Amino acid sequence: MRRARPGQSIRTGVLVLLCAACGPGEEPAPAPGPPKSDALPAPARAHVQRALEAQRQGEIEAALQEAVAALELVPDNPSLYRLLSKLFTDAGLDEGAIAFFEEVATRYPSRPEPWLYRGFHEYHRHLWDEALRSFARAAELDPADPEPHLRRGLILQYMGRFEEALDAFRAAYAREGSAATAARVVEILRVMGRYEEAEQQAREILAREPDQSRLQLEAARLALHRGDDEAAEAHLRRALELEPTLAEARRDLAGILLRSGRAEAGRLEQLLAERLTDYVETKAFLMERLGANPEDPSVALYLAELELGGGRPDQALRWFERAARLGASPERVAAGRAETLALMGQLEGAERELLRSAGGARAELARATLLLRQGAREAALAALEQALGAPETLDRDALYRAADRLRDLGQASRWVELMARASGVARPGAPGRAALSGSVPPGAMEREPGPDR
Repeated sequence: MRRARPGQSIRTGVLVLLCAACGPGEEPAPAPGPPKSDALPAPARAHVQRALEAQRQGEIEAALQEAVAALELVPDNPSLYRLLSKLFTDAGLDEGAIAFFEEVATRYPSRPEPWLYRGFHEYHRHLWDEALRSFARAAELDPADPEPHLRRGLILQYMGRFEEALDAFRAAYAREGSAATAARVVEILRVMGRYEEAEQQAREILAREPDQSRLQLEAARLALHRGDDEAAEAHLRRALELEPTLAEARRDLAGILLRSGRAEAGRLEQLLAERLTDYVETKAFLMERLGANPEDPSVALYLAELELGGGRPDQALRWFERAARLGASPERVAAGRAETLALMGQLEGAERELLRSAGGARAELARATLLLRQGAREAALAALEQALGAPETLDRDALYRAADRLRDLGQASRWVELMARASGVARPGAPGRAALSGSVPPGAMEREPGPDR
């Protein structure tokens, strides 16, 4: 990675980094929200607005240039560092971000933000030792900020350095007092076998803040250690009310249900947990592949279909657009866009895309989704049967989405059967679950930079 020369402005330097990190026509994933602009002077605010508009248009170089121009005008505004980090993140350009924030740290040595966001991107790239050093420096420069302590704790926990992780999480908790961070403290105490301390901490925080999903999960795991399945189940169900996508809670609940003879419900929770875990691990893997080769259309296509099955149609649509621009199969992109637009309620657009899809299993799946949104349930089921009976084999993500349509049609038993079938199908271009297991540290998919400070 080339570095900006000492005499260059940051604005010029970012172009050097971009040329090394990505090709022309790069489009980021979904746009970040604007930083709080009430503290920004008008010229900086105008640069931010142009940056966000450029990002929406897929012009990542222009977006970064505008954001850097705003930073040069107001280098003491934390929101601008966060915006830049998100622009790099959404484009999958972690290596470029690391080099960029290194240059910014040299230019503004008293600012903690360059170190904090350099640490974020080192964290994304699994550069653990480097990230630990960056977060430690950020904490030195801004002792009141909990974020670097929290991130250090996540890395140290993943590395098995539990005493140090506990100190880091406690330092973060002392600075912000959130129930989410308290849950991290409880988790480490439990992992270390310090159950009485963990129980006391959990009781105290739950009495004040019962609506924190990970704290409910930790309370459930402490109840399981006591052998109290009934209390554990109550905590797990509350955790899932608060956060339905919490895979660990579904996995633990599945164990309780299976032990108590509720086999059907337990198997469903197992399948849901597998699907949620698969989404997180596969997205982490694909984002790494994206960083290594931003011009690979297959990565953009896999991300689009993964996000579509993960219930994030806005992001799926952006990835489909990027895949098309990079040269992915037009028919497959059209089928994916048709399904996405149908889910978003844009039915006319979905119909237009279906005409471009040239038929096949994915097109029939999109047609089933569109018909279902139009209220034609019998026709939707017929199209779904066509998709599942087509000569070509649907991959895992498409089978998961077909299963969702069966659920929407009230076919509960077939939904579970197809979920089970999907979980056993390999995804092209990605390693199996066994290869991914343990490769993603706690919180690794929390790719958003921390809150504005």
